[in-house]
Amino acid sequence: YQRRVHGLAGKSGKEEEVSALPTPKLESEDDAVRALVAILPDSGRLSVAKLGGMLGGGGWKGRFSHLGSLAQFAAAHPEHFVVDNPKSDQPLIGKAGTPAEEKKVKLTAKQLIEKINKLLERAPVRKIGEIGANLGSWKANYWHLGVSLSAFILKHPDLYILNGAGGSDATVTRNTGQGGKEGEPGPVIPEKKEVTPEDCVATILKLLPGPGETPMHVSDIGGRLGVGGWNAKFRQFGELISFLALNPSYFTLGEIPAITPGAPPIEVVNKAVGADTCTEPINTTRAKRPYLEVQEEIRKKKEAERQRALERRNADRDKDKDKDKDRNRKRSRSRSRDKRRSRERRDSRGRHDKRR
Repeated sequence: YQRRVHGLAGKSGKEEEVSALPTPKLESEDDAVRALVAILPDSGRLSVAKLGGMLGGGGWKGRFSHLGSLAQFAAAHPEHFVVDNPKSDQPLIGKAGTPAEEKKVKLTAKQLIEKINKLLERAPVRKIGEIGANLGSWKANYWHLGVSLSAFILKHPDLYILNGAGGSDATVTRNTGQGGKEGEPGPVIPEKKEVTPEDCVATILKLLPGPGETPMHVSDIGGRLGVGGWNAKFRQFGELISFLALNPSYFTLGEIPAITPGAPPIEVVNKAVGADTCTEPINTTRAKRPYLEVQEEIRKKKEAERQRALERRNADRDKDKDKDKDRNRKRSRSRSRDKRRSRERRDSRGRHDKRR
């Protein structure tokens, strides 16, 4: 193009030929592939927004916008890239053939059983938490085979035996029946110990505060007994509150007022004096009397509170009605008085006018 160059005096000028500015060179598809491959990690995925911002030089829009969107470009080159959820607002992009791509292959139940069997061959009895630690993340690798490892074990009672109430301390052994491979004896499976009333009392006493200390809420005991609480471990002895009430030699029940007005009192419990050395027999009668009586008292208190609240509302409504009647009566009197005075003033002016 031409540019006019003026002299300092501004009287005369001359035209000077100036070479055109160089046109910027557009980067090719190979350049885009090399740039993306250099940024992407060997494993894992990056979102489109993060990957485009890491390119530099204005990002994807500044360098490669002539090649289309980043997600479309990656999807058009499956030999180099893998695109997860391409129809979403933020698809994820990774390298093709990376370990992240291999993780997409789901392990079968047969493969998982082989892994568990190899662990049990080294040690016939293992804790389920130990097996889970050796297998790796359940949610990442085995989520499609069950909710948890315990659930998977329970689905295969012909292969495994789960001992214990649950949790990471439960043990797993192989169910080999009468023997192992080729007549070899299988692993020794410990027999499940029957829970006695003494075990129940000892377990609860470990949780409770001593006599004279701050008592514990009865409702908190079940949560501290482990997975499943009272119903999973000591359900055969009836309700928890009934068991505590039937054994006053070991437990001291009490009540504290609730914070919410009108709510039933909160039941609390302490160790009884001398409970650790008490030798009295434990009452295991499945009596429902204490629990049902407490529930009946709570129901009656709630009903009485609802009745009192209803009476208060009715009384307030009657008071409001009386106030409205008094207010309307006063307004009526005021209007009548104003009318009478206005009429008297009008009559007075008329009499005055007649005298004049």
